[in-house]
Amino acid sequence: MVDAVARGDDAVDYLSVYEYAVGVLDWQMPGRTGLEVIDWARKHSVHTPFLMLTARDAPPDRIRALDGGADDYLIKPF
Repeated sequence: MVDAVARGDDAVDYLSVYEYAVGVLDWQMPGRTGLEVIDWARKHSVHTPFLMLTARDAPPDRIRALDGGADDYLIKPF
């Protein structure tokens, strides 16, 4: 099953109800950022692995996302 949402708030709503094999998030989502979604998931014991797929390419952004609970980080375009 694949679900797509455009807002981080909607991602949190879905994660609070459904289990996913993987989550793909952009850092710059309206509502909650992708990093805020991951933070919420980790604080609520959601063990879904997350791939951050984003245009933010600075090394400090990568470090922050991975330290914040993202399992991998891929820079657009790829």
